[in-house]
Amino acid sequence: MTQTFVAGLRCEGLSAPFVVNEPMNRAIFDVYVETQLAPSLKPGDVVILDNLPAHKSPKAEQALGRPCLFQQSHVVPFDRRNETSRSRRRPAVRDDAGSGRKAGNDQ
Repeated sequence: MTQTFVAGLRCEGLSAPFVVNEPMNRAIFDVYVETQLAPSLKPGDVVILDNLPAHKSPKAEQALGRPCLFQQSHVVPFDRRNETSRSRRRPAVRDDAGSGRKAGNDQ
């Protein structure tokens, strides 16, 4: 069985939490927006959604009374090589910090 949890995220915490016992689809998302999310919004709130096809609903956007913004369609995954290259740079920064020089400063 699949359980889906959806909620709004604010600086103060979660708002409009909603749980259903099936995968998200457009009909469920429309009900969530109409009954939970839209009533919880305040003037000036911005709605940002991921690119799940169910979220691209004209009915939901109409219920929200504002345009929806969508995340980029491709988010670059974390790359271990980036972590490795960062860890190789750290010792140089630490060495320079101990000598009173700024990293990369050859004076």
